[in-house]
Amino acid sequence: MRRALWILSACAVLTACAGPAPIDTAARERASIRLALAQAYHEEGQHHVALEEVERSLAIDVKQAPAHVLHGLILMALRQPERARSSLDQALALDGRLVSAWHNRAWLSCQSGQWAAAQADFAQALVWASGAERAQALMVDGVCAARAQAWDRAEQRLTQALDLEPQSPVAQYHWARVQQSRGQWAQAQWALQSLNTSPHANAESLWLAILGAQELGDTEAVVQWGQALGQRYPQSPQWNAYQRKFVHDR
Repeated sequence: MRRALWILSACAVLTACAGPAPIDTAARERASIRLALAQAYHEEGQHHVALEEVERSLAIDVKQAPAHVLHGLILMALRQPERARSSLDQALALDGRLVSAWHNRAWLSCQSGQWAAAQADFAQALVWASGAERAQALMVDGVCAARAQAWDRAEQRLTQALDLEPQSPVAQYHWARVQQSRGQWAQAQWALQSLNTSPHANAESLWLAILGAQELGDTEAVVQWGQALGQRYPQSPQWNAYQRKFVHDR
């Protein structure tokens, strides 16, 4: 009798150690729907609602590595970096090849000035990244390097990102900023010309072009980009600065 009880107890322990029960197809579909809703709310800026949805998805299936990444991104948007890092760590524990987890954790480190940790995670992201993911990882690495004023690395990474995606507006903008920071005004203007004649131009990119044109003494370009700035972004602080005839002083 005692032997029988021991066997039953051992079986109970083994069952407990086996982990969560397998997720059936219907449950996995519910988790996927919740995750899609969370992504949509996050993209619309409704971060608290997005957080509720992604946590409901994880309550159904806690082994979804992409859901942990989204959870981390939402927490980053809500300015909860420690919880965000924990979520990204969980994603990588589930899938060590998940590029989005590596480069978002790198960006989280970058935001807090942990440059060495950021570089290490960007390097891991690039081990597994290909195509659009590789271009994005290179771009974010370059932006991070610029924040650290590591201009050589920033230029290298952003150039590599543009080699893969030549029309990336974010990479173009930050590449131009790096060139301006290094005093390469003509090269910066070349990148900004392409960006500011595309649908992706914004007040910041137009203002950057105005500053470069002022530095180069190109009054015609100052007027051209100034007119575009006033027509398209009349409520922007950049337009207010232009109207006050702000002159960039290096």
